[in-house]
Amino acid sequence: MKKRVIAVTAALIMILSVLPVWESALAASCPPHKWGDWQIDTPATCTEKGRKYRVCTRCTTGFEWKDIPALGHDWKLSQTVREATCIQTGSIREKCTRCGKTRKVDTGYGDHKWGGWYEKSPGLKERDCQLCGKQEFSYSPVLEISFTEVSAPEKGFYTEGETVHYSVSVYNRGAGDATECEIILDENSSSIGTMGYHVTKTLELTYEITAEDVEAGSVSKQVTLKCREKKPVQSGTVTVKTGKEDAGPVHSAVIEVASAPAEVSAEAGT
Repeated sequence: MKKRVIAVTAALIMILSVLPVWESALAASCPPHKWGDWQIDTPATCTEKGRKYRVCTRCTTGFEWKDIPALGHDWKLSQTVREATCIQTGSIREKCTRCGKTRKVDTGYGDHKWGGWYEKSPGLKERDCQLCGKQEFSYSPVLEISFTEVSAPEKGFYTEGETVHYSVSVYNRGAGDATECEIILDENSSSIGTMGYHVTKTLELTYEITAEDVEAGSVSKQVTLKCREKKPVQSGTVTVKTGKEDAGPVHSAVIEVASAPAEVSAEAGT
């Protein structure tokens, strides 16, 4: 009996030893392999790699194995454990959609809870965090424009070809700068540059009386103040008397100087 077992064992060893050679010979005799589809042997998981194989459809002995990389967890938000604020960190719980594993994640500090803006002084606004008390400020220019002087001829009115002189003042009483500012009269503009905090600038403008102005008996002019940070602002108007040389004397050429300041301020921002 013992001899029989030894003989069977020896036979099996001999068969197994020649089998790879036999398969290699058959595979070598095959033309370029025509691989079939990959078949899953061991599926990959979130943390463990899997294995797959494919077989040549011509010789059926060509055999190829390949590892399938681990999939990794697919985390999705499952629950908000604690809301993040500016004074405490938040945390959430996430769950893997594949294996069901969960984890807790620290989300760090959150945003401030700002109250509304309120004005402290012209062009200076403030808002406060309702949780930690942090303050935030907004600085913007507040511009005023007015006519400070208008020249008038001794005869009391302007005639055709004469020049009206406008003296225009711009004042920034806000807390921020206004840049690229210009004064516009009709289609002509004059730059006054940057209007800094509490700065006043005065500009002389002129207008030549036309025949149409004389026929109308008066002329009104309006000035526009325009800066890069602002929409155009219309100022007040100056109205002057016009007439011909043979007109009778009048008390004054200046009918009206409407110098009501035009004010504009920027939207609040950090």
